[in-house]
Amino acid sequence: RCQPQTARCSKLAGMAMLAISLSLATTPSVEIDCGSGMTVEAAGCGMDAQVMGVPDGTSWEDGCKRCNEALALKGVFDPCGGSGLCALPTDRFGRTTYGVWLKAHSAPSPPPSPPPLAPEEPLSRDALYLAAAALAATAATAATAATA
Repeated sequence: RCQPQTARCSKLAGMAMLAISLSLATTPSVEIDCGSGMTVEAAGCGMDAQVMGVPDGTSWEDGCKRCNEALALKGVFDPCGGSGLCALPTDRFGRTTYGVWLKAHSAPSPPPSPPPLAPEEPLSRDALYLAAAALAATAATAATAATA
């Protein structure tokens, strides 16, 4: 067990912090290119990602619209309605804060499965006999009507 006042404890804690820092620094980040040097970390249905790298002299809204159009041309939003939408975050007082986010609707749910069919029970001999008699009577009536 490590006691806070010992030198061994502080070395262990330092090594643990170094290991955590290295693992965080080497975690790969997937960036999806959306033109003009702009990227988002995720793209597709249900996305909610900040648009990064909006060029200087371009408003956040215009950059986001261009990114949205580029991703829509790639077919990224086809399953979820065709395009995303841009949103400027606001603070609790309604003031716009830093950045712009590209969001997309979730993919639609698949249609519900049809209810299971009721199992068919085999006809009893009596039911089968009655169905055959009814069919024969219908055929006889039709034949009589045709000759009349």
